[in-house]
Amino acid sequence: MQKNLSPEPAIRQEPLEAANSFNADKVHMRPQPAAHPLDLRHLRLPKDLTTRLSDGLIPALLLLALTLMMDMLIQPIHTTANREGLLIYLSLVLAMGVFALEKSTHSRGTESPRAIAGMVAGQFFWHSLYIIQLLGGINLDAQGTLLILVLITLVGTTLWKPVLPLGVKFFLLTFMASWVNRFFINHSVEQSAGIDLYAGLFYATGFFALVGLVFAIAYLILRAEFKVQRLWAALGIWQAALVTLIVLLKIFI
Repeated sequence: MQKNLSPEPAIRQEPLEAANSFNADKVHMRPQPAAHPLDLRHLRLPKDLTTRLSDGLIPALLLLALTLMMDMLIQPIHTTANREGLLIYLSLVLAMGVFALEKSTHSRGTESPRAIAGMVAGQFFWHSLYIIQLLGGINLDAQGTLLILVLITLVGTTLWKPVLPLGVKFFLLTFMASWVNRFFINHSVEQSAGIDLYAGLFYATGFFALVGLVFAIAYLILRAEFKVQRLWAALGIWQAALVTLIVLLKIFI
């Protein structure tokens, strides 16, 4: 009995295994649905679009207006009141910078006011440094400016996560971005005059700044869910818009 029954399970499993493999092949042989191309009509804008735009664009526009206003005040003050007028202007700007920086380090309140205070402080402190350079006749060459920027960047990145609070992070980035913009104005604009290579690099910088502006606005609309993220986007919008404006003024004026 055992000899007659022992081969039966193996004989019965063979057709089952063949049927399973055939069914599996049929499953794999079924035509897969074609991938549909990306349909932009299904791209949904966030419900808080107005809030995102106001949280990101308004600080960026205020920073841009503050930068242009303080730059345009230097020459009239120097013309009408000479060095004494610039010293008084420097004292006012430096006092406002210290006040804003002190506000950016407060632990009370929400993060957004501290971040905005840090951005304003960075702009005021950079403008104070620029006035000091004018009063002292300090004119750093391109290599010296780049070395100082690299030094400050290394110190800032080392202290970024373990030491610096949020407001000071915004202060540092705004200060560095303002310095980079001034370096761009002083050197790129002067070197682009009459030299085809520098002129091409100058206009290419404006094009990349315009692309960066578009990406910063897209990030603000589509990805910036929190208010602090929108303020980071505001820094990018301000920086890209300022460089783009410099290039446009050079082209049309």
